[in-house]
Amino acid sequence: MKIGNNTILLGDSIELIRRFPDHSFDGIIGDPPYSVPTCAAAGGRRQRNKLGSHQADAALRTVGDLSMFELAMHSLFVEFRRILRPSGRLFLFSDDRSCAAVLRAGYGMFKRSRLLIWDKCSFGMGQEFRRQYELIYSACCDECPMATDENGKPICDQADILRHKPVPSARRHHPAEKPTELIENLLRFCTTGGRILDPFMGSGTTMAACAAKGFRGIGIEIDPEIYRVAAARLQAEMSEAKGCS
Repeated sequence: MKIGNNTILLGDSIELIRRFPDHSFDGIIGDPPYSVPTCAAAGGRRQRNKLGSHQADAALRTVGDLSMFELAMHSLFVEFRRILRPSGRLFLFSDDRSCAAVLRAGYGMFKRSRLLIWDKCSFGMGQEFRRQYELIYSACCDECPMATDENGKPICDQADILRHKPVPSARRHHPAEKPTELIENLLRFCTTGGRILDPFMGSGTTMAACAAKGFRGIGIEIDPEIYRVAAARLQAEMSEAKGCS
C-alpha cells in the first residue's frame, strides 16, 4: 500500500526482503520482536508451574533460549548487508538479554558497530532496578561517511545516550511503540531524503518519522491487524498534515 512517499507491505520480513535488489536502501531502522524468545509465553507458564519461580527464570532466560532468535537475526543481517548501499546505516532496538544475540548475529558484517542507549527519562514497571532504557544496535556499511547536517557540517552534538520520553500508554497504537522523535533523531544520521526500511513496522512510527523528515520509507508488518492499524494511522497523519499546510 502506498501512503504518501511511504510504502507498507504485509508479509514475512525475510521473504519480502529477499525480493529487494542489492544496494537499494540508505538505512534500516527496526525493532525486532526480541521480547518473544524461543520458548513461547504459554510454554513459559507451563514450565513455571513445574518449577519454582527462580528455577524457571534460570531455565528460560538464557542466551541459549535466544538461539532461534539469533539464527533468524543472522539471516536478516545477511540480507541487510546485501540491500544496504555502501553508505548505509543500520539501527536495531534490543534489550539487555537480546543484545547478545544481535551482536553475535551481526559480528563482522558491519563497521563502527556499537550499542546506543535510549533513556526513557523515567522507569517503568518492575520491582528492584526497574527498567528505564532500551538498547539500540548501531552499525555502518563499509563506505559510510560521518554524518553531516543540512549545511554539510559533521554532527557532533549527539551523545550515545538518547533521551526521549516514551509514548504515553493511552496514546499508543502498539505496546512496543517508539516515540516519533526518537526515530527522527536516528534519521539525522542517514542520507538526507534517502530510502529507509523498517522490517518490523508495527504501528508505523518509522514511516511517520520518514514522512515528517522527507525520507522514503518501506515498512513490513506480518500481523494483519497491526498492519491495518499502521495504515489507518499513517493515512490519518497524512490527511492531518495536508490540512495544516
